[in-house]
Amino acid sequence: MSCEFDKETIEEVIHFHGHSCPGLSIGIRASELAKRELGDLPDSQLVCVTETDMCGVDAVQYLTGCTFGKGNLVHRDYGKMAFTFFNRETGQGFRCLFKPGEKGGKDGELSSLFREMASSASNELDQERYEKLRIKTKALIMSYDLDGLFEIMESLHVE
Repeated sequence: MSCEFDKETIEEVIHFHGHSCPGLSIGIRASELAKRELGDLPDSQLVCVTETDMCGVDAVQYLTGCTFGKGNLVHRDYGKMAFTFFNRETGQGFRCLFKPGEKGGKDGELSSLFREMASSASNELDQERYEKLRIKTKALIMSYDLDGLFEIMESLHVE
């Protein structure tokens, strides 16, 4: 199943964030999951607790309306690409944790190349390979079935 958000909306998210990357794609898909599971809640009702401060949070802010300024985006840095979404009025919600696997995980070639480039040990071939892998990883994330992309802990009741 590919992403439900239209191309124009995704382009707006990319513009808001400043670039397209796999992390942003994860946030787009987590936001899609929130809308699937909780419906189109008004900003005042939807809350997101993010366990990361990475790129995906920008997608969540843009697509769900959850922001730090409104108090409905809460950051708990556990170093995981995980998001808990819940309805403030009913307390119903869920937590979703990205399952990297073959979709560009920390143990993959993409991360290895990223570390090399950060240490100035990369060459032009490494940079080209890195860009190709980023494109492939983004495409996989955007096309993967939501239930396979995330470990979903449902039926949370937050009070």
